Amino acid sequence: MSQKIFRLCIVVTLLLSGCVSLPVPPVKDNMGAVAVEVDLRLKGDLLNLFPGFISPNTIFFARLDESGETYNQNELYKSNYLIGDTAYLLNAKPGTYVAVGFRGIKENTEKNIYKKDAYILFDVLIPEKMINLTQTKVCSGKLSHMGEYHMVEPEFSERANAVDRAQQHYYGKMLLVAYGDVYGKDYFKDKSFDLRGRAAVYSKSNPTFGAQLERFERSEASLKSYIKNASRKTKGTKWETVFRNSLSNQGCR
Repeated sequence: MSQKIFRLCIVVTLLLSGCVSLPVPPVKDNMGAVAVEVDLRLKGDLLNLFPGFISPNTIFFARLDESGETYNQNELYKSNYLIGDTAYLLNAKPGTYVAVGFRGIKENTEKNIYKKDAYILFDVLIPEKMINLTQTKVCSGKLSHMGEYHMVEPEFSERANAVDRAQQHYYGKMLLVAYGDVYGKDYFKDKSFDLRGRAAVYSKSNPTFGAQLERFERSEASLKSYIKNASRKTKGTKWETVFRNSLSNQGCR
């Protein structure tokens, strides 16, 4: 299979997952769930090839180990359910989680180096400040919501030093989770994942952005609203019961 055909298959899969809800995984015993809503605003300045908004098809979560450090975890998990701009990790092992990045897709309507591609995949690296804000405890049999976050591409004058230590660390980890099953983990052994001095990497496969947090919402009222919406969207499944139970006890966060 050629590289172009391979990329097309990925794009088609992501397009479908963004428009139609993915199948709901069956509920597993002694597991929980975690969700987060994010998007990224790209600026239409001189060097920006892709002005507009990017929403996620996949969110990458990290489960914290005993160190509790949020910026250098080594085991990442991909979201497995999507409702609008909200991505879910269903059947998450209880523990404390953070969101570290996302993969999105955008229609290519501009003249740029990807002019042959109708759609472009983006890997977006979440800044350490936002990673810390998303820190959430996941409990068995409940949904925990990290909140709603809106990111923006750095200002032109700041892009040379925009990538922080967390974004640098999770860059390669995200690619391994995203492509490891396709290329094999050994493919990444000798690859360079150095983002220092660059806010964006325009590779042959897809651009990678180091983003900055613009604003966020994580109030009691908003968290309950997210959980109610998830209950409606999963009506008739066992997850509906799990989500409704989460409304009765908001202490697990």
